[in-house]
Amino acid sequence: MNVPAETVWAVRKKTVAVGSGKGGTGKSTTSLNLAITFARQNLKVGLLDLDPLSNLGTVLDIEHSIYKKHRKPLKAGLPFSAYMEPVLPRLDLIFPNPKIQKEERSGLLKNLVDSLMPEFLKRYDVLLLDLPAGISAEENLVFLPFAEYLLVVTNPEPTAHVSSGGYIKAALQINPDINIFIWHNKYKPGINAGFDSINVIQNYNRYAPAELRVSEKESGAIRSIAFIPHDPSLDLLQNIISPAITVQLKMAETLTILMEKLIDEIVENTELTGNVFLLTKYYIRQNRRIEDSGAYAADLLVYLDGLFGKSDPLGEKEKKFIRKLVREMRTNFLYLSINKALDSLEDSLEQLFDEKRLFSVQGLMRPKLNPEEPVLQVLKDCLESGVTSGAFLKNTAGLLLFYLAFHKLLTSDTILRLFLLFTPFRKTEDGTKVRDRNRQIRCLLDRDKHYHDRYYSLIKKLFPVMLTQMNRAAKSLSCQDLLYYQAGGSLNQQAYIRLLTDLVHDCVNTGLGIASGYKFNIASSAIRKGALELLSRIKKHGGSEITRSR
Repeated sequence: MNVPAETVWAVRKKTVAVGSGKGGTGKSTTSLNLAITFARQNLKVGLLDLDPLSNLGTVLDIEHSIYKKHRKPLKAGLPFSAYMEPVLPRLDLIFPNPKIQKEERSGLLKNLVDSLMPEFLKRYDVLLLDLPAGISAEENLVFLPFAEYLLVVTNPEPTAHVSSGGYIKAALQINPDINIFIWHNKYKPGINAGFDSINVIQNYNRYAPAELRVSEKESGAIRSIAFIPHDPSLDLLQNIISPAITVQLKMAETLTILMEKLIDEIVENTELTGNVFLLTKYYIRQNRRIEDSGAYAADLLVYLDGLFGKSDPLGEKEKKFIRKLVREMRTNFLYLSINKALDSLEDSLEQLFDEKRLFSVQGLMRPKLNPEEPVLQVLKDCLESGVTSGAFLKNTAGLLLFYLAFHKLLTSDTILRLFLLFTPFRKTEDGTKVRDRNRQIRCLLDRDKHYHDRYYSLIKKLFPVMLTQMNRAAKSLSCQDLLYYQAGGSLNQQAYIRLLTDLVHDCVNTGLGIASGYKFNIASSAIRKGALELLSRIKKHGGSEITRSR
């Protein structure tokens, strides 16, 4: 089929390819959340699942129902309905099935995309291409000439940035005129050891040979448009409803914040300066366990020597400062306490994840390990060390107390069953009872009143019990000062309602792959902001064809 050039051009102007240099960056969940946000902007969206494994079908949990309709291999001549499945109002999933054999699928899909151009032009305001991970010419790069825009999804890790930079370089070689934007998932701000968590191109060019680097001119046109913090609802690996897992992850995150702040304060009290200061702080953050101060200091010095080399070797005075610093870290009782609590949480989380699921068909499975005692000790040591005299550390310790109190509630079958009763379930073909993620996703996106009423009913049941438990924990530790109070001296109940709503949100929506849209949710707000920024830039770059359908 010979498609008119003007049709291809018109479709291309409204097409965004979503790719990544490596797997695990959240590319498919990003594609899906962009599609949902665009659809809510009254745009008709076509989401093309070009991944051979059809990950979007898994995210949407559609295999058990409409997925069967699309199991036959794709071939030319079929009606458009054979390639498309309506998922939500104004959002269609296209090619929602595993693709055929590798040696055939790329060419066939390319031809199908080419032949379906008139349908795409007629039906959709925006097209999103969810590409396979990696830099395969046959399965990924071959689709870039169809797109005017490329969204590269990455994480704040050196390997992810290097892979993303390599992918961008390959994309520019295929389509030099493509407009490139960067979407940062699991984002944490900061610069550590010369690694800028924003500057993907700089981090890539540092390791790439000269001939493969992204030029200054090329990088000048690349823009970061979204910074999405980690959120359990977007973590597909955490696909079971487990309040214990969620709150333990929260405790681990809070302890990490405490540790990083403590490391900052200890290192800042040394006489280290410049890059040695920054790199030392980074190394300790990344290697928190100090079993033997001498061996640890030796490893740290080797690390620093490897970075500075012969051009700027460490002086004896700096080495002395570093050895003294490591000894101080090794004897700091709060630092050791936080380490012990983090180790305990890691062991407990590993056990919980290995259990496959917290809820069995017969009843509730309890975690075998209890990390509460080491966390309690951290709170005691925070009070003893006096670090809570500062507002930031005091509020962080207060947050840890809140999570600890919630974790204690999970020893109650009654509390656990509230989560079990809230969660929608379905039966598989063999009769096994599993979480109905598709139904839960639809309830959230359709703003199902009954579902949301049940959610807030859950909050109302938990809140008074939670306040009682938290006050009890604070009294037993003699740490009432860590509670959050209003200016008049009364307990700040609004703050605790917000915290509880946020925590329960993460518990019940974990692993759905979509941001639910609650106004208080940081990740959801960041996704919406990034999606609208992308839409604005597309229009600014000439995508005037992207208009709201009537």
